[in-house]
Amino acid sequence: MAVGWRILHHLKKRMKTATERPRARRGSPSEVASRRQPAETAFREQLREAKLKVTSGRLSVLRELSGAKGPMSHSEVAQRLEGESLDKVTVWRVLVALTEAGLVDRSNGGDGTWRFELRSGSMGHDPHPHFTCVVCKTVTCLPRESVRIPPRIVRGVVDVQITGRCESCD
Repeated sequence: MAVGWRILHHLKKRMKTATERPRARRGSPSEVASRRQPAETAFREQLREAKLKVTSGRLSVLRELSGAKGPMSHSEVAQRLEGESLDKVTVWRVLVALTEAGLVDRSNGGDGTWRFELRSGSMGHDPHPHFTCVVCKTVTCLPRESVRIPPRIVRGVVDVQITGRCESCD
């Protein structure tokens, strides 16, 4: 009876493995990292350097900010990430954590809405002025040279916001 049980168990095991799909080979950590997009790999490194846990939510927010043409509000980021099962509260917490870690800059465009963009050195760009249209509320990054700030003022954090009407609303 014991021999019959072993044979039956062995046959069931063989049948199960024959019908299973072969598992995808992940590879070593370095092989997996080499298959990732360079930006995502850089984001992972920056999160680790900032002592933040690498999560899909943080990577998604960084990816979204890196592809933006200008600073984005919390609601704009949350709206673009709706399909990634991130609710607005999670997006807000991620934006705050990234700002506190120094990976993202937060600025107030004068309309009471905080806007976020990647900080210089984290695949973003250098500090620069922004233009906010008072009609359509569009925020546009301006070249750094468009505003001259005296050197004695530049020592601290400088956030230059210019408001007016854009060409589309004029």
